[in-house]
Amino acid sequence: MPTSLTSSQETLLQRLVDAGRFQNASEALETALRLLEKREQHYQQWLQDAQHKIAIGIDQLDRGEGLDGDDVIERLQAKITQARSQDQ
Repeated sequence: MPTSLTSSQETLLQRLVDAGRFQNASEALETALRLLEKREQHYQQWLQDAQHKIAIGIDQLDRGEGLDGDDVIERLQAKITQARSQDQ
């Protein structure tokens, strides 16, 4: 698949090669693509984990195991107030 690079991309590749980081532009691009592939794999794993956790949460809510938002906020505010009073 033929691809064209912008001038700034070409400049970056040339700088990396000139600095001795890579033998040539192809090697630098191969490394970049491998990193992109790893990033995509991590993202897909994160997405799968998030979807699983959401499904668990929905199941818990369906069973009535949820928490009332106002109660949670009140408890958090009480903890903050307590922590501040202990610091003084």
